[in-house]
Amino acid sequence: RDAADRPFAAELTRIADADARVSLHWFDSRPQRDGAARPGRIDIAELKRILPFDDYDFYLCGPSAFMRDLYDGLRALNVPDERIRFEAFGPSSIARHASRAARAPAASIPVVFRRSARDTEWTPADGTLLEFAEGQRVAVPSECRAGSCGTCATRVLSGAVEYVQAPDAPVEPGCALLCVARPAEGAAVPLVLDR
Repeated sequence: RDAADRPFAAELTRIADADARVSLHWFDSRPQRDGAARPGRIDIAELKRILPFDDYDFYLCGPSAFMRDLYDGLRALNVPDERIRFEAFGPSSIARHASRAARAPAASIPVVFRRSARDTEWTPADGTLLEFAEGQRVAVPSECRAGSCGTCATRVLSGAVEYVQAPDAPVEPGCALLCVARPAEGAAVPLVLDR
């Protein structure tokens, strides 16, 4: 509502003052005359104005209508459902719209592990590319097996992958997290991995 109602305001201000990567944007439904806050609630238009959209996680906390509006707006901007989290106090009426999981390809797909000199065929029964690599005795470092740590990141030399679930760890362009990836359906060229 106003500056007195901002949770952790002093702590957040200290963090922002100490770290140039953090910026604070206050929105108050009843702003004071000091001009430090914009009037009203943050909405998608304001998010687009102040935040360069990139690979982010979003954490929403507030009244149900506020969270529902932001959630629907983020989904309309193609932010994956699994990258949007909520904290609700009391009943929440947010209807989630899960991202569609990648469909399993119907046929086998050629996969080449370049450094290991393995030329193979992947099928849906082989699971993720990490499971497939292990079955082919191709060494791939891994830890989480859930797309969270990035340890299994592998350069894709040609072809394409799709994700069974969206990875939480950042993925460099031209790379894939094999623990949550499989060959993309309908690829015109074999999938060649730098392993």
